[in-house]
Amino acid sequence: MSGSAVVPNRDDPLFQEVFRPVTKTYRTQTYAAIDPTRPALSNRGKTAVVAGAGTGIGAACALSLAKSGVAAVALLARTESALKQTKSAIEALGLGTRVFVYAVEIGNAEALNRALAEFAANNGSDQKKVDILVASAGIMPVIISIEEADADAWWKGFEVNVRGRFNLLRAFGPVAADGGVVIHITTAALHMGSEQLPWDDVELSGDFVNWATSSEAAFLKNRFVHVNWDVEELMQRKADVEKDPFLFTVSLKGWA
Repeated sequence: MSGSAVVPNRDDPLFQEVFRPVTKTYRTQTYAAIDPTRPALSNRGKTAVVAGAGTGIGAACALSLAKSGVAAVALLARTESALKQTKSAIEALGLGTRVFVYAVEIGNAEALNRALAEFAANNGSDQKKVDILVASAGIMPVIISIEEADADAWWKGFEVNVRGRFNLLRAFGPVAADGGVVIHITTAALHMGSEQLPWDDVELSGDFVNWATSSEAAFLKNRFVHVNWDVEELMQRKADVEKDPFLFTVSLKGWA
C-alpha cells in the first residue's frame, strides 16, 4: 500500500498473524539494497508490461523498472489520463525508455491480447518478446457483511482480481521471452480491513518489485513475500527456501 509511513506495533497478535515478519528489519521506506540503479538489479535492454500502472503501486513499479534500465515499458490501466501522467514521469527521468500506453480493462481478454501483441511487435526487442509482467491492477471491494454488500460490487472483485489476472497471464504467454518473469501484487488487506493496515511509502513497493525481477531474488520464484521484509536478511534464508518447497506459500491450508 502507499502513503505516509506508520510504524506498526510488531507485538500486536494481529500484526504477527497477518504480516508474519520473517526478518528482524521491517521496512516501510525504500533503501539501498533495492535501489533500482544498482548494477546487480539492472534490467537494461529488457521489456516490461505493468498492469495497473496509472497510479499508486503500479505506477511506482513502472518508474522503478525504468530506473533499472528497461528499454521499453507498456503501461496498462483503465484511465488514459492517469497513464499519461505515469508516462510523463518516466520520460522526465531522461533515460530514453520507450513508453507505450494502453487504456484497457483487464477483464477484457481481447483488448489485453491486442495490447500485448502490439507491444511485443513494436517494443524494439530482437525477438519481439516481453521479459517482465507486473500484475498490479486490482480493486478492493468494501469489506462489509453479506446483508449489506452489493452483489455486483462483490462480483466485480472476482472479475478484476481473479479473472483479470487470468486474462493477463493468457495474453502474456504467447509473447513471453525465455526466462520471462511474472510478479503478482496483492495486499495484506485480504486478511483484515485496510483501515487497520500500516501504510508504506509507495516507492518501497516499486523498488522491491524491481528487485524481485533480479537474479538475487530468483530463489523466491513461486513464493509469497512481503515488500516490508528486508531483502538482505531474506537472502540469508535462501537455503531454507530451497530446502522447503512450501515455505512462503499460500494454499488451502493457509500461509506456510
